[in-house]
Amino acid sequence: MDNNPTHNTRLKPTKYIMAVTLVNGYKAITLIDQQTIDANLISTKFCTLHHISILKLIKLVIINIVIKGSQGKCNNYVGVKINYGQYTEDRTF
Repeated sequence: MDNNPTHNTRLKPTKYIMAVTLVNGYKAITLIDQQTIDANLISTKFCTLHHISILKLIKLVIINIVIKGSQGKCNNYVGVKINYGQYTEDRTF
């Protein structure tokens, strides 16, 4: 029997990474997408639920999605403080 963990057929590779973070002091399940570069998204529902101020963008931003022909639109942004364990940073979404 092979004891090499890379050959363990019971382990299924994941397509995403999740981490528990704090956003403005509120617990959040954070999805880390290794294929996305220079883009950050936050749920409007999360912001509303936790009273995070949602600000209007001057110009609408088009978000291209991997699915052919799909795109989203963004007309708001927020500024938050994110805690990753002992690391803290200010981010704009």
